[in-house]
Amino acid sequence: MKRFTIILLVVSIMAAGAMALLAIGCGGGSNGDPAEVIDKAYAKSFDYDTLHSEYDVQLKVSGDVSTLSPELQGILPLELGISGSADVDNSDTENPKMQATVSLDGLNDIIQGMVGGMSANETEAAATANMVSSLFSNLEFKMVDKVFYVSMMGSWYEVDTNEVTSQVAGGADEVDSKCVQDAIKEKVIPSAVLTGIEDVGSEDIDGEKTTHYKASVDMAKLVEATAEASRQCDQAETAGGLEGAKSQLNDMFKKMDVDMWIDGDNNVRKLKMDMEIDTAALSGMGDTPLGSDQEKALESMSITLTATVIQSGFNEDVDITAPEGALPLEDLLGGFGVGGNGLGGGLGGGGGGSTSSTTTNPFNT
Repeated sequence: MKRFTIILLVVSIMAAGAMALLAIGCGGGSNGDPAEVIDKAYAKSFDYDTLHSEYDVQLKVSGDVSTLSPELQGILPLELGISGSADVDNSDTENPKMQATVSLDGLNDIIQGMVGGMSANETEAAATANMVSSLFSNLEFKMVDKVFYVSMMGSWYEVDTNEVTSQVAGGADEVDSKCVQDAIKEKVIPSAVLTGIEDVGSEDIDGEKTTHYKASVDMAKLVEATAEASRQCDQAETAGGLEGAKSQLNDMFKKMDVDMWIDGDNNVRKLKMDMEIDTAALSGMGDTPLGSDQEKALESMSITLTATVIQSGFNEDVDITAPEGALPLEDLLGGFGVGGNGLGGGLGGGGGGSTSSTTTNPFNT
């Protein structure tokens, strides 16, 4: 199970990173060398203050599950769809705003399989799966004035992003976001990490005439460029980790193809990424090699991911405001036995006081 978790984590991280690269780094008109067009628009894309996106991600994990454990057979084969929309407002660089919706298709089946593998009571497992999937199948998020909000079960909850950053960092050096953005702009240049860039013709996207470009990501070069950007911002440990995993990451991604539809005003109207993961290349990515036969069977699994983003509203006005009557996140966590003075300790009343209590999280299995 731990190995499978690593697989999904790597897929999620690399997909997010590649989509971020495309979202901020692709643009251009229909004239000139495709690579030059993309590189010229890359610098311009950092100037967007506002942007609206509609996205769809499809993750599939398939293969022979007959030798896997009952827990893994409960969730494999796996199909998960993630869709929604997002608005960002970076007009105030010191106080960026965001609002987004997320809808998960197939989550109930996954949760049902996970819970079913841990419980002999089918009725109880089904009830738990339905409750969890109802919580997470449709979500809304906002970030305003450095406060993060999430809407669940008909109510808005808030959490201080500074507190989250502090706890996630765990005492690590603070990352200079401005430095990171500048370093990515300088080091992660599309023409340096994309291969086979070509113009494949004109197409209309939502009524807008665009030029369709195709390319593939050179994972080794992407890792090298990202490591250089990290080192430039004094993130030597991150850079070293990336460089150490470069060979495995290069072997792991059997395919990472990208398509970009760019209008005459140098805006990316649509982008798509197709990825295929070679799970056998993950054998050395954990602290220990694969052990049992059922764990080794994961090497034969096929993982594919397709992500599509439609973009609009370039530098147009967008209204992002904090929700009224938002409750402390502890009010939500307390309902599940998850205590927190902030996010880390026990619940000390509605406001997360200094007194903590030990509670049991029913989902922490």
